[in-house]
Amino acid sequence: MDRIGEHKLINIDADLICDHLDQYAGDQGMRYDGMRTTIEPKWKSLGRIHKPASVNRMRSAVSSVMKFAIQRRYIRKNPVMDVPTRAENNRITRWLNDDERKRLIRAAQGSLWEKLSLIILLAITTGARKGELLSLRWEEIDFKNRTYLLHQTKNGEPRVLTFPPNAIQVLMKHRQQSGLVFASQRKPNRPMEFNKHWKRALQEAEIENFRF
Repeated sequence: MDRIGEHKLINIDADLICDHLDQYAGDQGMRYDGMRTTIEPKWKSLGRIHKPASVNRMRSAVSSVMKFAIQRRYIRKNPVMDVPTRAENNRITRWLNDDERKRLIRAAQGSLWEKLSLIILLAITTGARKGELLSLRWEEIDFKNRTYLLHQTKNGEPRVLTFPPNAIQVLMKHRQQSGLVFASQRKPNRPMEFNKHWKRALQEAEIENFRF
């Protein structure tokens, strides 16, 4: 907080705090008094880049100091209240190794939901997202060419899934004329909610910190 500490409390405003947080985050440039400068941020020069969650914690720390100043009647308003928090998305991509994949498939094959191993296999072999797999319909699978056209994807662009031979073999064991591939057992028109089966398989496979 050295950059903020050199200013008088009454002169610390939201713009100054934003500049401080931008530098702490490692953002390019520095905004001050409504103007952009070409000054390289201190933390950037040191090679330190802080993620949104860390920046938000720094914001909270500054806010605590300002609240204390208000209690002591040094200032009347907390300028941090005019500084928005940053969207946090610090998730780390977690990949399963070969042994973990084998253990997970074995655990899924013993699940009370018989299609758990199938949806895991399709996720591993096609790279499709959970929502995309749950939208699969039997009548739209091209078994001859081993493909499926996804009309609705996360980025809004249609794309084709290609199933490897082993996935097609497992699909054939469950094949039906129409309907959702992973339909709810109670409500066939809706996709299956398999979260409890998934968590149980992870536990049995002794796999931690992994999301579908």
